[in-house]
Amino acid sequence: MADIEERIEQRIRAFADELRALIREAAHQAIDEALGATATPTSNSRRSNAKPASSKTRRRPSPKGARRTTDQMQRDLDALRDHVRRHPGTTALEISAALGMATREVTRPIKKLIAAGDIRKTGVKSNTRYYPTEPAAMASAARHAGNSRSATR
Repeated sequence: MADIEERIEQRIRAFADELRALIREAAHQAIDEALGATATPTSNSRRSNAKPASSKTRRRPSPKGARRTTDQMQRDLDALRDHVRRHPGTTALEISAALGMATREVTRPIKKLIAAGDIRKTGVKSNTRYYPTEPAAMASAARHAGNSRSATR
């Protein structure tokens, strides 16, 4: 009977040690993600069963609540503005896929571009589409051209 109890205690100790190691690894990964470092997968990690990376390079989404630097935000704004100019009428989902960003990462830059008057939106919810706005000079010239035509008629 003592032999069985000893074997049970050994298994419990081994299980507890393994559990402590896994908890420690999870804590290290959480810290690395919070600090922006890339975690290296360990030999017993489940990442070996992960799907292979797609041909498009996707940017790793930042942890929820993390803020982009001013430079990062400016790069995102420029990329988004250029994409909407080249592809008018695209949705946020299409934009995020094309730029390799998570959908939640394009919402703030889109709001900033709309507020700045660089892009406009039509539709609601998943049917929202984004278009470039006319530069102020072009819009002004178009208005003046329209007024001169009506005055000559």
